[in-house]
Amino acid sequence: KQWYQRRVRGKYFENLLTMLYEDCSREVRKTVSEVVTSMGIYPKMLQVVIRKLDDINEDVRAQGVMSLSILGIKGKSLLNQLLDILELDSSIFVRIQVMRAVKDLKLADRRVIRLLRERARGSGPMCKEAQLALFSLTGECDSD
Repeated sequence: KQWYQRRVRGKYFENLLTMLYEDCSREVRKTVSEVVTSMGIYPKMLQVVIRKLDDINEDVRAQGVMSLSILGIKGKSLLNQLLDILELDSSIFVRIQVMRAVKDLKLADRRVIRLLRERARGSGPMCKEAQLALFSLTGECDSD
């Protein structure tokens, strides 16, 4: 009986993970987050998502960041990891997803604001996204 329950739980986990990554509806993804929490598998799901942040494929990393914006983050180590990605990731797409995530999660941490201010100067899609996030978090319009 326990074997069967683990197998069923594992199947649910895989389906929820797929929905968290692949469903285009933010509402569905939010519901997945609520289900994951109510089933008590949030820590396991978070662990899987965090591993995606180090993937070689930029699309997988971006999906990991987007999933974090739905699941939420707790603790400074995960925030530090997102800030490292914002600062160092080779993919502009992934860095933009981090800016969107900090905006969606309302992470108005001083380090986040500092990095957004740095990115808001200049031109291009990263600059525009940083300006949007900065405005959303602080009300600042930094368009020098």
